[in-house]
Amino acid sequence: MEFLVPLHAADLELSKTDRYHVQTVHSFDDISADEISLRLRKLEDHVLGSDAGLELLQEECLDLTYSLMLASFVTNVTEGVLAMRLGSDSEESVQYRSAFKASVYFLITALATVSNLQMQAEKDILKKGKKVPAIHISVVASLIDLIYTHEHLSGSIAELVELLYFKYANVSFAADLISEIGKISSRDASKDVAGTRNIATFLSSLSTLTPALIMGNLSFVLALLDSEAYQLRNAAVTCVTQILLWNFRQNGRQDLPAPSSSTGDAPTIAATTKRGRKQKKDHGEDNSDDSGSGDSGEEEEDGVSDDEAEKDDVEAPRTFSRSTRDQLLSVLEDRIHDINSFARGHVLKMWALLCEEGALPLHMLKSVTLMAVGRLQDKAAVVRRHSIHLLSLLLESNPFMGNLDREFYLKKRDELMQEMKKKRDEVIAGAEREMSEAMGGVTIKSEEATVPSSSESVVPAEEQAAQLEKELQTTVRLLKFYQDAIDFIEEFELRALPLMAQLLGSKSVSDVLEAIQFFEKAYRFHVGAAQTGIKKILPLTWRADVSIQEQLSNTFVALFIRIDEDDTERQSPQLVAENMVKFLDECTVAEYTCLERILGELHRSQKVPMVIISSLWVFVDVAAYPISVVSNALALLSMIANIDDSMLFSNDRLGQVLSMGFGEVACSPESRYRVFGAACRLVQCIQLEPKGTGGKSNSQTQRRIQRSNLDATEQIILRLQRFLALDFVGEGGIDPECLHSTWFDTVQQALEAIFSICERPEDVCGDVIKHLSLRLFESETNDVSRVELAHFFFVLGHSAVKVAIHVEKLAAKVKKMRVTHEHKATAASKRSGQVTAAGDAEDVIAMEDELGVAAEVEAEEDTFVGNIIQKEIACRNLLGMYGPLIIRVLVGDTEEFKSDELLTECAVVALSKFMAVSEEFCEKHLQLLFTILQESSLPSVRGDVIIALGDLSFRFPNLVEPWTSHLYNRLRDVNLNVRKNTIVVLSHLILNDMIKVKGQISEIAMSLVDENDGIRNLAKLFFFELSKKGNNPIYNMLPDAIGQLSTSELVSNADFQAIARFLIQFLTKEKQVESIVEKLSQRFPSAVKAQQQRDLSFCLARLPHTEKSLKYLYQNRKLFSDALHDAVVADHFTSLVAKSRRGNSALSATAEMKEAIDKLEQFVIGKKDGKEEVRYWPWGVFHARGNAFVPLINDAFVVFVGMG
Repeated sequence: MEFLVPLHAADLELSKTDRYHVQTVHSFDDISADEISLRLRKLEDHVLGSDAGLELLQEECLDLTYSLMLASFVTNVTEGVLAMRLGSDSEESVQYRSAFKASVYFLITALATVSNLQMQAEKDILKKGKKVPAIHISVVASLIDLIYTHEHLSGSIAELVELLYFKYANVSFAADLISEIGKISSRDASKDVAGTRNIATFLSSLSTLTPALIMGNLSFVLALLDSEAYQLRNAAVTCVTQILLWNFRQNGRQDLPAPSSSTGDAPTIAATTKRGRKQKKDHGEDNSDDSGSGDSGEEEEDGVSDDEAEKDDVEAPRTFSRSTRDQLLSVLEDRIHDINSFARGHVLKMWALLCEEGALPLHMLKSVTLMAVGRLQDKAAVVRRHSIHLLSLLLESNPFMGNLDREFYLKKRDELMQEMKKKRDEVIAGAEREMSEAMGGVTIKSEEATVPSSSESVVPAEEQAAQLEKELQTTVRLLKFYQDAIDFIEEFELRALPLMAQLLGSKSVSDVLEAIQFFEKAYRFHVGAAQTGIKKILPLTWRADVSIQEQLSNTFVALFIRIDEDDTERQSPQLVAENMVKFLDECTVAEYTCLERILGELHRSQKVPMVIISSLWVFVDVAAYPISVVSNALALLSMIANIDDSMLFSNDRLGQVLSMGFGEVACSPESRYRVFGAACRLVQCIQLEPKGTGGKSNSQTQRRIQRSNLDATEQIILRLQRFLALDFVGEGGIDPECLHSTWFDTVQQALEAIFSICERPEDVCGDVIKHLSLRLFESETNDVSRVELAHFFFVLGHSAVKVAIHVEKLAAKVKKMRVTHEHKATAASKRSGQVTAAGDAEDVIAMEDELGVAAEVEAEEDTFVGNIIQKEIACRNLLGMYGPLIIRVLVGDTEEFKSDELLTECAVVALSKFMAVSEEFCEKHLQLLFTILQESSLPSVRGDVIIALGDLSFRFPNLVEPWTSHLYNRLRDVNLNVRKNTIVVLSHLILNDMIKVKGQISEIAMSLVDENDGIRNLAKLFFFELSKKGNNPIYNMLPDAIGQLSTSELVSNADFQAIARFLIQFLTKEKQVESIVEKLSQRFPSAVKAQQQRDLSFCLARLPHTEKSLKYLYQNRKLFSDALHDAVVADHFTSLVAKSRRGNSALSATAEMKEAIDKLEQFVIGKKDGKEEVRYWPWGVFHARGNAFVPLINDAFVVFVGMG
């Protein structure tokens, strides 16, 4: 029993939320002593342990009667409990308990009586129509002041208004509050940001609790939409949204009835306040709610009882018409164009709330989708985030079932259209038949006989026509449903998804995260372009942000790896593996690389279940599955095995790879060697060299291969060797189709596999080269197959690179073994107990280190290995023998070879790889490579040369550095791929400090206006990354770049402005701006052409000027004074001044800044208007315009006419 003693009787008329009334009254006859004791302890803790209980002990707070009763009650309770705790005798305990019973019973009786009287009084008040007395306006003002000054009271005062409305049906108090809030001026709202935010919180809370009150005072709320404070605008939007939600909950999602002409139009938003209380009455609200004390004495005289009237007054549903709803929705639509980004984001949030609650009308679905898609390009990240969230909700709550495959709905629509056409033809045929029967002549003889039959056939014909009409209407509705679905899907596929793909490259992490989640949802709903979007999120695996990496992993797991736990038939792992295999179809090389990294990281973190890996092995069966499925399964397994190759040494997996990946089907031309190449990638995962774990891992791998899979490994090597030697190629040669698609990639993977699993790969490659040489040059015919010669060159070039890498690995291994042996020898000498000898050995080692003997030995080893790589591989040994043959094909006079694109391309690649191996060979043939770059008519050859030169610049920078200018020339190549390769290579070299950027930065800047979007994006990415290096190199290069771009004939005026506008944004420091202003201003006198001056003035106008830069311009105005006679230059300087004035408002600008702006503005305006600049000297006055000088004679001016 929990109660609180009420205060004076006058307080009974007030509503106190913290009052406790007597809930139940118990007799103590059936309660045991232990129960009474337990209740005593609880009551004591409650009364004496709370602030409210201690306040009740103060006699001045209570009436005398209450004080006496409560004092006696607490005393008895306390003494009784203490007596029982102290172990008093039984008689004392009984006495205390008896006193307690009597006092508690008397107190309970008194409180129950008071509570009943209070309830009766409240009932009487409601019956008489009396309300809480009208609160004076000072109370409203006080409450508003409380809201302004105390943030935590906003919600409490909203609850107070709710209590007055629901318990006492008082609406005038809320109306007074809302009207006072509506009178708040924009100036007051802008001054007190915290108070304005509290008012907005109050309105939002009130609209959530009692939207009917807001609807009754909507005019005051809508007036807040014009407030300068965005918080109040947001509150008004929240109120409108809550009204719409309230109306939806009252009516459901059914369409509201349209207004009838007999009763007049439904109330519009403007009429909401004009119609006043009549509107509230129509909505179910009592008119007396708006009355003050003058209406308190009136009673309602009707046939409805007081209880029913009270129920109708409080609980009756209040709604509005469809037109009012649509106008409120149009208000929300208009607010999406708010000038404040937080306001726009809040509007999108409210639309999302409507969508989440299911209150969005179906006819608004398309317009809301268009609105959300349009906000994806908003400049504010918060707006874009809410827009993506709204689109996600629209996708999840779409009314077109779970499948949003556009092809499905197109097929259904076409079927329905055919059905409609068929039914329409039937209706037309029936009508024509009836018309022909009515028009046809009927003889009198058969008239009587035919009348009954005709009357009997009329009814079935009419029923059939009605049935056809009904079916036709149903078909029309279905057709509209499918058409709406197609329009909805197209909005996502054609507009939303492309913009969402752009957000994947956003600087804002929230944009990227929301876009990834959106693509995941779109993929689940089978949106057509969603798979393309999923592939576009794969490159995000290279982003350094941890949250993006985590979200990408979670998305990939959710879409492709997660197993359905409810799958009773255990088909889920097979389906997951099948989906992964399908996803790999049509993946590009870049996407494959990204997917390899993602899947490897997931396997490293043990997120790929073993059942899925086992299911992937099931697909490695060329007899049961297509070639594409087998190759994709092998590719996925190679991604996993690259992290952990242990799965290849269990369950005879290598044998399965040998039979399926290197079998007859895989080696046949019909398979296009896709399975063979995928199997080579999988075999490369077997690493004989340890991965940073010591020699133990190496020996374990070798032991596993030798014991279990030695035969399979040898057979794999033999198959690789035969493939490279063209043993599997028939008399017809290599299939042309696979030659241009998969052949050379498979050859490269085969060579990589040989160097991965062979202990002596150079011997295997040597045998392959000898066999190919005999096949080509010692045949019975003199004709040489150009395709096989191209294959031979490709094998030569890649073998040279792999042999060089293999030699370096062997050298590193030997060095490591030597160091390990020395450490072991030193440790063994220490353990042998030969202290003296060990000490001598340590002294010798220390002396050798001091003299640099060890370093000299290492240098000799490096020199020896370098000589092998530099001279033996590409110049003297078996590979070097064919170097002159490659040169002969490229520079010879045989037009047959030069015209063959494939042969030339393979020869250039082989030449480039030979040059990458040997510095001597590179220096000798570098000029030839640049000649091919400049003169070759084959775009593929020029593209390959650009890539090769990038590698050579990294390996031999001193050799390539004098030829760097020729690389920049390829940025203007006519071929798109050549330009793209060039910008990629130059970006890589510059950002990694391999080449120095001097005056050629303008060449890369011109790529910012390239006709291709991809090249423009690459150029922008380059400058963004370059700006992060050191002290912002763009700042140092900008003046020269502007000068070169301004004089270049390849750059138009519009292109120059676009480039300059982009580059200037990287100047973020004031000192940089001031220095650039000084450098650009000094270029005006040397500008020969007017266009150069215009370009300089445009750049000056784009800069974010400071006080110092403006003062410099004014103090050195003679540098550009003559240029101001050009109207374009003057306009640019006018724009400069206006921009500076806008950026420094009257409140934030200093007096010096204002003065600098004013002086420069006066000077520019004077020059623009042609006014003279007057300078006063003691001996005369000089007029700048026309160079007229006025001498002072006899204290009077004698003016000589100027020449201007």
